[in-house]
Amino acid sequence: MGLAQVQYKGYFADNTNWFTNERYSSSVMGDITTSTSGLPVFDGSSDLGGKTSFSWTGYFIPDFTGEWQFQISSDDASYLWIGNDAIVNYQSNPGSALIRNGGRHTERLVAAKIYLIKDKIYPLRIQYGNDTNAAVFKFKFMDPSNAVWQTDFSTLLWRSSGGGYANNCTNFGLSYTLATELGYDRVLADVCKNNGNDPNFKNSWVEIKSKNRTSRELGDIPKPEGSISGLHEAKFSGYFAETPELLKAKTATGVAVRTTLPVFNNEKFGVVDTYMWSGYLVPDLTGVWTFKITSDDAALMWL
Repeated sequence: MGLAQVQYKGYFADNTNWFTNERYSSSVMGDITTSTSGLPVFDGSSDLGGKTSFSWTGYFIPDFTGEWQFQISSDDASYLWIGNDAIVNYQSNPGSALIRNGGRHTERLVAAKIYLIKDKIYPLRIQYGNDTNAAVFKFKFMDPSNAVWQTDFSTLLWRSSGGGYANNCTNFGLSYTLATELGYDRVLADVCKNNGNDPNFKNSWVEIKSKNRTSRELGDIPKPEGSISGLHEAKFSGYFAETPELLKAKTATGVAVRTTLPVFNNEKFGVVDTYMWSGYLVPDLTGVWTFKITSDDAALMWL
């Protein structure tokens, strides 16, 4: 979950074609993933280090069918595309944006409505820039089920991971392979071309929206006294060789708290390591649960 976020040095000045691979190579200031709950909020208290621009890309997956409303308050220009235009028309036609809040200006709010279908995957692209001085950016939504503007986008914002999958043409969180699979116009980015040819892509959409997952307030979850969310991670030097009792006499070389477990994909650590994660599982549904571990080498799980 979350969108791909890239921050650039310089102000894009309503040129929606400004965010290119060449620009990334020459002017990138940061390349991260947004919080699963939404985009960052700039409230006018910082100039973000001078002229700067942001690009957020990925997918929006609504959990209701009906009329959705979006609003952006910004100082300066900001644009939002949802659907096909986020893939094909954003560079050549800024007027295709659902929200067009262009120009250099003080904080200004623009809102728009769009009909969306539950669980359909919509490409999403947002561009924002600040031409020095106070930076303001606030992104909100109103879903069809209520009349209150909201800022928590949990389970709504997604991206393609792009890493480690054969022939996966994913650029800044948007998969051009997936766009075709979902029925959107097919556009092949230069970064995906192999000597000018269209490579033979495979399916790339490896993350799906959780089904039947109802968010719970932490205070409503029964849990051991004094517990915190996440699992305890202990890293040991050496390979436990399917003899877990060997860890009793070993001192961990590193510890951490993990709210999600790391994924290793053909990683070469340079040394032999053993990891152990421990804590509690508090299920939110009664029934048969299935767990799966893919590993090289040994992995054991107790519950």
